[in-house]
Amino acid sequence: MPPLNPWPEPVSVLPSGGDERLVFQLQEPAFRAGTAGDVPAQFAAWSRDLAAEPQSWWVVFMTFEATAALIDCDLPGVPGIPQFAAWRTGAPTPYPGSLPMPVAPTVSEIDGAAYFRAIAETRRQIESGEIYEMNMTYRTHAPQDQVSFRECLQENLPPMAGCVLHPDLYLWSQSPEVFLQVDGDSRVVSSFPIKGTASGTDDGSTIRSSEKETAEHVMIVDVTRNDLSRVATVGSVQIGALMDAIRLPYATHTQTRVSATLRPGVGLADLLAATLPCASITGAPKKRATQLIGQIEPSPRGPYTGTLGWIDPNGNALFSVLIRTAWLAADRLSYGTGGGIVADSDPALEYLESIRKTSPVRHANNPGSEVYTFKPLPGNTFSECPPGDSPVLVADSFIVDDGCAIAIDRHRARFVQAVDNLPGTRSGTQADQAFNACLAATPRTGRWFPRVNLVGTHDASGFEFQIRPA
Repeated sequence: MPPLNPWPEPVSVLPSGGDERLVFQLQEPAFRAGTAGDVPAQFAAWSRDLAAEPQSWWVVFMTFEATAALIDCDLPGVPGIPQFAAWRTGAPTPYPGSLPMPVAPTVSEIDGAAYFRAIAETRRQIESGEIYEMNMTYRTHAPQDQVSFRECLQENLPPMAGCVLHPDLYLWSQSPEVFLQVDGDSRVVSSFPIKGTASGTDDGSTIRSSEKETAEHVMIVDVTRNDLSRVATVGSVQIGALMDAIRLPYATHTQTRVSATLRPGVGLADLLAATLPCASITGAPKKRATQLIGQIEPSPRGPYTGTLGWIDPNGNALFSVLIRTAWLAADRLSYGTGGGIVADSDPALEYLESIRKTSPVRHANNPGSEVYTFKPLPGNTFSECPPGDSPVLVADSFIVDDGCAIAIDRHRARFVQAVDNLPGTRSGTQADQAFNACLAATPRTGRWFPRVNLVGTHDASGFEFQIRPA
């Protein structure tokens, strides 16, 4: 495995807000919380220091569980990494070069059925009136010895991409989302919440034309507006053009600028305390959604959906939402993914969207791939898997149009009969189960082209299926 840090000393490389990035030299954190329970005290101590001695540069990192602690949600964090860290640093140096980003064959911690159950529970909470929307996520993992790195040129990186390369924390983010940007002179703060995902070839019109995506986006913009209003001058909160498109190689998102002028006496730590956790990765209402995240999701989020940024001596600041983010802990690389769930979310479509969002860490050479490969598992479930290179012995494909599988009985019978006619141990019953799993994984919204395969050799074969847009 190549070195984790190509620099000679610990650093954090963060966006400047312009065309280049900034390199911060890191020592030991001035303030650090090892557990989520330690966060409120350490954050308060840092806040006092920031107010007493504002003439410092800072790099600040918080896990999702650390941000949840600021609204009195007690969620267990990922062990082995800091939950909150604030490094006092010198002035950074501009860096126009490339950034190393990890690539690894990460594997999901849950199968399709477990994901669908989590979506069902989230929708049940929505239907019972507990929440209107929740961001439901999970983690994917790979052993550290399977991690390699690719050099990403500045022009190919999302706007908020950065990293922390420190013995206490190795983290790489390809986030497109600006959480907070503060102009120290005018004291204007801007947030750019992202909601809505479509293919990387889309111009945003697919998202804007969807009632579901628009409702999801507007709810999060409203939560962000409410958060900023807590520390803003009365009447200063403004909402910009709704649902501007951000186009990335693997996906298109929509974002909206929400801005405000900070009240006199409000410091940057006050701003963070008023707005964390980030609206776009929790839900509405924020606190109840955060509590349910701790109950429904399969594991702690850790750095994923936390925040990372810098503060300068003039009151300027820039923080990202840590989406599209990988980190090392316990000798493995972890990467989070997920999406917003509302009452009419299609579980299969949400699942494919979450898989698409793993492209930055998995598909270095084909980030825009929209072919999803799965293997059926016992119990009528399935798990995502990398595309195989085994010979295809039998295959059948069909069209699913808004949940209607065209001529499905004929396709199923033909596939089952072909498998039964082959020598070997695979049976028509197993072929039928593979077909069922494929149908379960295919979204009920849109037009799709699933394909069920028997792959391998006559003596050692197995089933897989693929789904792609039609």
